[in-house]
Amino acid sequence: MKKTSNDNFKGGNCVAKGFKVLFETSGLGQAPSKDFYFLSVVTNSIVWRSWRITPRNDTSLPSETIQPWRTFVDSSEGKRLQEEVKRVFGVDTLNYILALVTRSWMPFLRSDVLIEIIVHLDLRDVVQLSQVCRTFRNVCCKDFLWKRLYAKHFGGISPVAQNLGWKEAFVMAWKQKTTKGKLVKQQDNTIQDMLEENVKIKLVV
Repeated sequence: MKKTSNDNFKGGNCVAKGFKVLFETSGLGQAPSKDFYFLSVVTNSIVWRSWRITPRNDTSLPSETIQPWRTFVDSSEGKRLQEEVKRVFGVDTLNYILALVTRSWMPFLRSDVLIEIIVHLDLRDVVQLSQVCRTFRNVCCKDFLWKRLYAKHFGGISPVAQNLGWKEAFVMAWKQKTTKGKLVKQQDNTIQDMLEENVKIKLVV
């Protein structure tokens, strides 16, 4: 981490070097701290500047950290900077930046938005989505999602959901649906197998 002059605290060097600024924000740390922070996402890099403000040290220079996008996303150094960003600017800002630098928006959407999207997917896709990453896995474990899916596929309220949970209630209802028919489609059998395996998946903290 290096020191930078006060003139370059906001904007500054990255713009001068011709980097395209994709996102910028700045603000004070959480009370009672009066430290000032600046965050910029530029072409291929994250720029983080912090200025420690104390009554006895008002002439101190800001500190600057510059990380390549890949370092920010994948390395332990990057994870520490992610925690700093989340602490100062909040999880929504962090998720926006991660979506920006990974060019993958869906995993960083709020869970309620994801649920609205997932409810409209084919059931097979819902089960497969839970195997993609931890974010999707956790969303696909949420009881509210399976309550919505139950209402979509079967309507009404399940009498067993209160005791077993909506995912288990859905699996039971799907099994009854596929075994009551005179001819069970192979696709229904496949989905049933996937559901029974998926119901074992638990929330990852």
